[in-house]
Amino acid sequence: RLAQARRQIEELAQREREWSKQVQEFQPKPLPSEVPREGVSSPNEKPAPSDAEINATQKQIKSELEGVKKELESIQCDGGGVSQRLDQASDTMQRGADRFNANELPEASKNGLRAADQLEALSSHLGAMNSRDFAERLEQAQRSAERIAEQQKAIAQNMQGSEPAKGLNETSKNAPQEGASGERGTSGTQERAQEQEDLATEAQMLAELTKSLRRDAGDRKSTRL
Repeated sequence: RLAQARRQIEELAQREREWSKQVQEFQPKPLPSEVPREGVSSPNEKPAPSDAEINATQKQIKSELEGVKKELESIQCDGGGVSQRLDQASDTMQRGADRFNANELPEASKNGLRAADQLEALSSHLGAMNSRDFAERLEQAQRSAERIAEQQKAIAQNMQGSEPAKGLNETSKNAPQEGASGERGTSGTQERAQEQEDLATEAQMLAELTKSLRRDAGDRKSTRL
């Protein structure tokens, strides 16, 4: 059942990447009066998905992910980090749908890719936690540690890049941002918050994996004695 749940998670991750690509390529349909004759599609040409179809696809993926979560709960494979990662992926998908409906296509697509990454990392974690191969689990722990270090570095660089330029007086630094620049600032703050949440969950899953490795290492030592 766990293997089946992992396959479902990986399939959902792939479908989420496809959703992200559809969003990236999406173009609102013009009014009939705005379509030039030479721009009319050929009868044999596959029509691009509509906004309603794109929304329906995301809703279906989220629904299936909820089913996977219940399945993992039923087989008691929903540790703290696993449950948090599932919730984060679902929330990220919802943010992607919200951005899409707000016609913020680049941000919507980015959220789709982030959700896919979250699901793929979760699948790897579940595989390592339930593997009998000690070396494989140790390798997964090392990869997780490397990802955490990379994420920390990226967050630090982003925060440095968002600091006010030197030489600005306090009034200008504290002045409220308006228009597009203010929206970008809010979006950047939200993205950093998401990155911090991802990092915290990744650290928790690593702690769970490390704990299991220590337990198994102790069992191996007892067996030798």
